Amino acid sequence: MHFIAGVLLAVMEAEDAFWCLCSIIEKMLPAEFYSCGDHDYSFGVELELFQELLNCSCPQLAAHLADLQVGMELVLVSWFKSFFMCLEAPHDLKLRLMDSIFLQGMDGLHNVSLLLLKAEKSRFLQCGSFEEAIQLLAVLPIDYSGCDFFEPALPQRERLAGRREELLAARGAVPPRFPVRSYEIPWSLTDHPRLPGRTPE
Repeated sequence: MHFIAGVLLAVMEAEDAFWCLCSIIEKMLPAEFYSCGDHDYSFGVELELFQELLNCSCPQLAAHLADLQVGMELVLVSWFKSFFMCLEAPHDLKLRLMDSIFLQGMDGLHNVSLLLLKAEKSRFLQCGSFEEAIQLLAVLPIDYSGCDFFEPALPQRERLAGRREELLAARGAVPPRFPVRSYEIPWSLTDHPRLPGRTPE
C-alpha cells in the first residue's frame, strides 16, 4: 500500500493523496483485499481468476510455468497489492499503469499482469528451472515498449465478473463494506498540474 501512497504523494497534495487512497481502498477494491490469514479470500479469488485467464489466453506459457512449479502468487501478491508500483519503472509509466487500473478497475490488474507476462513470453519459455523463471519475474518487464496498458479491456470481462461471483460464493459470503465517503477524482493523474511539464490552468 505504501508504494501506491508514494506515487500519489508525488503528484498531489498530502490531503488529496490521503482521500484518493481512501477512495481506492473503499470503493475500487474488493472488501478485505488487504487482509491477511483467514480473511484474505477476496484476494485469493483474484489469484485463482488470474490463473484461469493465463491458462485460457496463453496456455503454452501457463503450462511451462506449471512444469517449473512457478506459482503466480509469488509475484501477483506484490503486483496486485501495490498496483504494480513496486516495479522498477519510469515514473511516467507508473502513472500510466495507475490510470489504466483506475479506468478498468480490478480487471485492469489482470490485464496489466497478462501484458507483462506476454511481453517476455519467449524468455520465459527459455527458462529451464524454477530459479531462472523467478529471477526473470523479479525484473519484469525487460522492455515496456511492447506493452499497451490502455488496450481494450479484457474480452472475457463479463465472464470474469460471473466467475468472480461464483468463486466468492464458494468461499462464503463476503462481509459487507463499511459505509464509504463520497469522494471522487475528477481528473487523470497524468493531467495533474504538479506533474513535471504541466502548468496550472
